[in-house]
This record gives sequence, structure tokens and C-alpha cells, in this order.
Amino acid sequence: MLVLSGDLDSLTTPAEGRWTAREMGPSARWIEIHNDTHINALDDTFGCAQGLVRRFVAAPGRLWSLNASCATRTPEVRVVGNFPERLGQVVPATATAGNEAGPEGLRLAAVAVAVAGDADWHWYYGDGVHGWGPRGGTYRFTGPPDDTSIIFRADRWTIDTAVSGTATWDRRTGQVSAMVQVTGPGGRTAVIRLS
Repeated sequence: MLVLSGDLDSLTTPAEGRWTAREMGPSARWIEIHNDTHINALDDTFGCAQGLVRRFVAAPGRLWSLNASCATRTPEVRVVGNFPERLGQVVPATATAGNEAGPEGLRLAAVAVAVAGDADWHWYYGDGVHGWGPRGGTYRFTGPPDDTSIIFRADRWTIDTAVSGTATWDRRTGQVSAMVQVTGPGGRTAVIRLS
């Protein structure tokens, strides 16, 4: 028997998963999936838990030789220690050579990246259809599963910014690219292309 636990699962904790496998006896193997939550093998963006289940079902006799190294390499769940309330509190993006944007422009760029990343992670942990910005506004997902579009409508990362535009997310590679307009304090705007 294969027992999987997400180390961030608060419904069926890893300790409960480990206990269940131990109670099932020596024919059960417990694997902890890092940076994952409840019901790992369903809606598995990264393919680790789902792949483990598929390989186990195809060859249950190989349970103990099943390569579970992916369980330690699941990307970290994106979290922010403190959400900035205003644009002035946002850590500016790092400018590359030749970039002439000032501190406010770099903060607007950082807001655009944060909004795209926030929507990306909310697809995985949300309903995969729509969501709300931390301080207002919305976004929604459309298109085929492998080439998902994210449409932002005044998504508010801070109370004084709004992001509108479109991102494309290639879920096969994880690549996100976007063209958005970020409106900041006083109506100042920046068009941001990101990938």
C-alpha cells in the first residue's frame, strides 16, 4: 500500500500518514511530498505525487524500489511574509543594465510580477477558474490546460495599485509571460512585459 502525505496538509497531517502506513504493516510505504497539501495526486501541477501513484498502480510489487526523489524537489509554495499596504513599501525590482526606470517604476514592475505569481499559485490552490487580488480586483483563467491565459482586472496587490492585462501560462514548462498595465498612486501607469 502506498501512503502519500503533503508536508503542508492540515487536514490529514504527515504524522497521521506515517501512522497509517505503520498500522498497515510492512507492506505499506509512506512518502512525504514536500511543499504540498491535501489529496496530492489529484490536481498535481508538478506530476510527482500523481506519477508515484501511477507507477505504483502499474507495478505494486515494485513499491519499495519506487523512485520517490521527486518528493523532495516539489517547488516551494510561494508565500509573502508581509504584504505591503502601499506602493512605497514594495521592494523594487532589480534593474538590469540599461534600465532607466526610477524607484517607483521598479516598484510598479515588482507589483506586476507579484500579481502574476499570486494568480499562478492560486490556480493550484484555488478553483482554477477565478480569484481575487489581495486588496481587491479579480483575475480569471481561460483557455486550454497546457496554455492557460490569466486575465487581470484591477487586481490590487497594494491599496494604491491596480494591475490589468493578460498573462499566458504554459503549464507544461511552468513559463509565465505577461503584458500588464500597473496603475499606481496619482494615476501614474507603467506597461510591464514580464516572463
